Amino acid sequence: MPVLATNASHDFLFAKLHGMWANAVKGEALQRLTSSGTTENLIRELRNFGLDASSRSAFHKNLILREMKQLGAIQAQLDDATALFYGALIDRVFYDDVKTVLHYFFFPENKTDINYLLVELPQHPAFPVDELLQAPNVDAFVRHLPVVDPEDHLEDIVRQLDRDHDMMTAECQIDKVHYRDLLRLAGRTPLDIRREAVLAVRRNIDIINVTILLRDVYLYHFEPEKMAGYWIDDGEQLKPEDLTALVAANGGVARTIHGLPKDFRELLEPFAAAELYLCENALWNYLYRYVYSLFRDYNRPALSIVAYPFLLRFETLNIGRVYEGVHFAIPPRDMQDMMIGV
Repeated sequence: MPVLATNASHDFLFAKLHGMWANAVKGEALQRLTSSGTTENLIRELRNFGLDASSRSAFHKNLILREMKQLGAIQAQLDDATALFYGALIDRVFYDDVKTVLHYFFFPENKTDINYLLVELPQHPAFPVDELLQAPNVDAFVRHLPVVDPEDHLEDIVRQLDRDHDMMTAECQIDKVHYRDLLRLAGRTPLDIRREAVLAVRRNIDIINVTILLRDVYLYHFEPEKMAGYWIDDGEQLKPEDLTALVAANGGVARTIHGLPKDFRELLEPFAAAELYLCENALWNYLYRYVYSLFRDYNRPALSIVAYPFLLRFETLNIGRVYEGVHFAIPPRDMQDMMIGV
């Protein structure tokens, strides 16, 4: 849905975004959350940031709504091209909702009310949940499935899922659609931010691909042909064929990491014998450092517009991880290892 943009100046937006980030859940505020000790204390701390954490079933949905509300408020002040880029970032929520609906249609043994799982936003078409989940066949399901872009070809993904019931492949295909759109719109932003916007998305793609690769080495051990269908195109340093070759080499964690480009090899080698989540966190911190360097570039205030959505996403992930960590009584020191950007 088109957004009415006011096209505020970059200097104004730089000041606004830095003011918002100054009040974000980070640093000492994040430390207080990880050290809260009990769910009751955490609920009290989160209330200071406008978050109601009293209902576990609603908390993560409300957390994402908080993130999207902030992005939408910024989007309304951007030039048209950058507003479309922000719109593509917001579309992540729509594609996640598609995954949720697909999961509960094709695997109905998981009985639950999915309405509290869907994070529907005003700028996206609504999901007719009852019609979708009660559809008698895939043709009826497809007729009710909303789309944000006819070029997404979601129907093809749904019909393939109907044939093979391979949910992991379907989710990867949906991610490919999302990142294709995101990269395309990053490449249409104004010239003063275009290079950095494209690079941020391409580095994000690389990190997702390396994460998928490591999960296969640690957990799945799929055939290279199957893994070849999972990679997202157009990363910065890694081509899909390079990733598939690393799977085919079947060299274990250390040798797989050694086969990565220098940046990722040096980043991950200290964690070659560690648990997978530490590798994944090191990868996200790599992206955090890049976007934070953009955010702190006072000579080019427009770059804060590129950086802020990524920083906001990391803030959301950190809060969600703390919430689950406290719920499961994970020690604060272990929770610190899960935080991004600390």
